[in-house]
Amino acid sequence: MITDQYYMELKNKLSNRPVLLDNTNDFLFVLANTVKAMIENTDKSQLSELDKILDGVTSQELKLAYDFCQGRFGQAGFSYRRHPNYFYLSSLIATFPEFELSKADRDYLKGIINFDNYLLYELD
Repeated sequence: MITDQYYMELKNKLSNRPVLLDNTNDFLFVLANTVKAMIENTDKSQLSELDKILDGVTSQELKLAYDFCQGRFGQAGFSYRRHPNYFYLSSLIATFPEFELSKADRDYLKGIINFDNYLLYELD
């Protein structure tokens, strides 16, 4: 489960605007957190769509699920659609290397889905 301390450390690290994420947990968190922020910002009744990212077994499948969510929730009704943080987080997701998710990765993803602070809104 994500702790507030981990979130703050990641937020501080990303505030320095690295061009690449350096570990799998950070990638999984940024992806799940950004998808959830998009859905909540656009249509909270559709939060069950988060389950689509839990089906992925490779990073490529997770990225495809992210793209699907961008197409569905990241359009006109999404108030952060043109925000620099959204572009930045999306670029971190897109450039992360491909890998297969382990059971531990999938368990981690399940644990972070319900985290309710969002990098999209809080990055400086």
